[in-house]
Amino acid sequence: LAGIFHVQITLSHFSMPTYCGMPYNSEDDDFLQTQLNGSLDIDCPEWFDWFHGGLQFQVEHHLWPRISRHNLRKVRPELRAFCARHGLRYNEVGFYEANAMVYRKLQETARSAKSLDELFRDSFDMRG
Repeated sequence: LAGIFHVQITLSHFSMPTYCGMPYNSEDDDFLQTQLNGSLDIDCPEWFDWFHGGLQFQVEHHLWPRISRHNLRKVRPELRAFCARHGLRYNEVGFYEANAMVYRKLQETARSAKSLDELFRDSFDMRG
């Protein structure tokens, strides 16, 4: 069970940008924008909800954390329509695309860690 939970948290969070800085300075980074930009929904048929346990609706969960998980699917169409009306980006991909996004993000992170390691070794060279 912990493995399934870990996969879902990874899919919904790892590939999305992390907010840095002071939030809510303007209309571009208000609460709604921050949640929409940092969360990802996994599109799946209703019969697959058992696998995700409601965690596939991260956008809705971050906007309304007190809504029970079995009701998150019900508010999703309203949020999608709201985002479309106001020209807001609603992040949603299928299960396989979400996995591919996480894989690409892990590759990117590994490449940046490698370059940091090389930088660290160069700066810590004690040979003279």
